[in-house]
Amino acid sequence: MKTTETSGLRLNGQSLSVVWTPIAGTDYSHSEIPVDNGRTYNLMHTDSEARFLALLYGSADRESFYFPIDVGNININVSIS
Repeated sequence: MKTTETSGLRLNGQSLSVVWTPIAGTDYSHSEIPVDNGRTYNLMHTDSEARFLALLYGSADRESFYFPIDVGNININVSIS
């Protein structure tokens, strides 16, 4: 997401305590947000005009997954099991 908009991203209504890494040569930054199994999460931005991309990934013994869960700015709920 745009570096200037990172402070508005919320997970379950709370500000994020993560390190944002700028992407060289762009106005964008990225970060990783750890989540726990067995819970539901709501990811949103406080500015309805802000746009972001969220990807969910994980792994276990002999398996892994990686897929987009949001593009844009809509409230999303994802259950991790």
